[in-house]
Formats: sequence, C-alpha cells, structure tokens
Amino acid sequence: MEAGQGVSGIDGAVPAAVAARSDARPRAVLLTHLPPPVHGASLMGSYVVAPGAVTQAFDTEVLPLRMTDDVGDLHRFAWRKVGRGLAVIFRLARLLARRRPDLCYFTASLDRHALYRDLLLVLVMRLFGVRRVLHLHAQGLAAARQGRPLVGLAQRLVFTGAHVILVTKAVRGDVAPFVDPRRLHYVANGIPDPAGGLRPDRAGRAGPISLLFLCNITRTKGHLVLLEAVAILRRRGVAVRALFAGPWKDEEARRSFEEGLLRHGLDGATVEHVGPVAGDRKMAVFAQADIFAYPTELDVFPLVLLEAMAFGLPVVSTRVGGIAEIVRDGETGFIVPRGDPVALADALQRLVQDPALRLRMGAAARARFEAEYTRDRFLARLAATLGQAVSS
Repeated sequence: MEAGQGVSGIDGAVPAAVAARSDARPRAVLLTHLPPPVHGASLMGSYVVAPGAVTQAFDTEVLPLRMTDDVGDLHRFAWRKVGRGLAVIFRLARLLARRRPDLCYFTASLDRHALYRDLLLVLVMRLFGVRRVLHLHAQGLAAARQGRPLVGLAQRLVFTGAHVILVTKAVRGDVAPFVDPRRLHYVANGIPDPAGGLRPDRAGRAGPISLLFLCNITRTKGHLVLLEAVAILRRRGVAVRALFAGPWKDEEARRSFEEGLLRHGLDGATVEHVGPVAGDRKMAVFAQADIFAYPTELDVFPLVLLEAMAFGLPVVSTRVGGIAEIVRDGETGFIVPRGDPVALADALQRLVQDPALRLRMGAAARARFEAEYTRDRFLARLAATLGQAVSS
C-alpha cells in the first residue's frame, strides 16, 4: 500500500542519495501492526500509516504485521503464526531489495514467541544496511532476559545499532543495556478525538454516580479490584453504579467476574457488564459516565485513559508503566497503589462526594488531552523523531 502524498516536513540534513531523487522525501518502510485485531499497538499503527505528518514527511510503503485476527490469540503460540511470520520476513526482503528505503520503522513485539521472528526481521534490515527505528509499545524485556542468556543475546542483536522509541521513560530499563542514549527517544501516544464535538453536561445529574471500566478484560486489568472497591463503597453507604464494558479476553476473566459478583453480593442494580462497545455505543458509555476507574496491574500506556480524558472524565488508575505521566495525581484524577481496593474506594469516594472536584478534574483531563495526546501531536512528534534517525 503506497502512502504519503504531501510535502516534506523533516528538520535536519537530508542524505545526499535522498536529495538526488526527484522526490526529495526519504523513503520509509512502515512495518507495523494493523487491525484486526484491535489493540493498542495496532491502533497506533493505523494512525501512523494514515495521511498525516509521517506520510507527508516520508515517501512510505506499508508492510502490515498481522499474525492473528483474534485478540485472544495475541500471546499464544500457533503454527499458522509461524507461517505468517515467515511470509512477512520474505516480503520484507523483497520490499527492501526493490525500494532501497532510507529507513525502516518497525513496531516490534519481542515477547516470548515473537522475539525470534522479530530478530529475523531485524537481521534482514541489517543485511540491506537500512536505518532501523524500533517502536516499542509493551514492557517486560528486562524480566524476560533474567536467567535466560539466549533471550538476552537475541535482544542485544535486535537493538544493536538501532534507534528505539519508547512511549514512556518508565520502561527504559528494558532497553538501556543495549541502546546508545543518543538513539533512545520518547514519543507519547496520541489518538483522534473520540468525543468530537460532544461535551457531556455532567453537572446536576440525578441518580448514583456512574463509574466506567472499559478494556479487553483480563485479570491484570484490575476488574476484580474494582468489584471489591464497589463493594466497599456500598458498605460505606456511598451509592455508585459500575459499568464494565469490553470483551472477555479469556474465560478465566469472565468466570472470576461472576464469582466476584456473588462473593460481594453485587447485583445488576449496582454492577453491569455490557460486553464489547464501539462507535456510537462506545461514545454513549463514555458520555454517560462520571468517573473512569482503571485499576490496572500491568500496562504501559493505555489508550483508553486518553479516551476517557477526551470525554472530560476524571481518571482513577494505578502507578503502572507510564500511567503516572498521563494522569496528573490530584489534578486530572488520582493515582492509587495497584491491587489495593481500599485505596481505590477512598479515591472514588472523594470524587463521588465532591461534585466540584469531579467536574474540575474532568475539565483538566480534557485540557490535558487537547494539549498533549491528540493524534496530530503524536504524529508530529513521531515524524520529528524519524527525521532525526534518517539524518543521523
């Protein structure tokens, strides 16, 4: 898929080989995850390849990374993934031979089974002598190489000589042993404004305060912690209604949720799971909510927090990954310890019982989204970083 009809927008020197071409823009291959399935990295990939700052600054060609169509299979081994991975490796080699790009942008996974596929892709890039920019959206590389020298060696081979983009400084320990600090970059994610022109009027709403939890639900996202916090609030006499939205990522998540409802004596008047939401339905659940609660235990840069902020919701979340960089504790919401339902209940209670605080934090969250986390801001930051890489 060809892209990139626009004017050059890269700061810095342009290599002589680039300047000699009729189109002075550097050539870039974008090797990136794209939907389906829908997850954070594939969404960000869809923004990168769409018309914007990157496709204006570079003459781009896209090579999709799509090993599965089911989000539930993302971290599972399957032989069909091996076949798809080998196909991508051969397609990359042919593409590099034909295009001779100045840059290859690669959203690497590097987790478990994907590590060696990604290593082969990087070795192909090195064989053709192309500049490499690896964009990481996940974490856990440092833990993965503990006591596993072969994994550590593979990671070193992947990162040697590459520019690396992280979404937050919180995960720099994953790559610090392998990457020259001058080649390490930080680019915060950004998304299209999901609220559009919608500005929900939450002042003076009747009925219990509405809490929203939305994601691909699995145990590490903290849905059981939120259930317990809701039960604590009910025992304190604090009236809330909690809406859980999103698909179950696995059967264990669904079963544990149902067991949690029974254990805490929570019924449909207090807690409801509405399943996957998208489009107008997704806009509606954000607009109808008063607080976004996301007590995740394992995340890097959850895009759902940006969505909640765009809808003017105060956010209560945990000090995990880069979340404390997104949510300003005490200004746009609250940061609580992970796995602590009492602390979560305390923060939620403050917002429930103080409407002025709730509205003030929601307005601050919206302002922060507009200033830092729009898609255009993300693409401008990414294009500038890629420009630095191609000029180095």
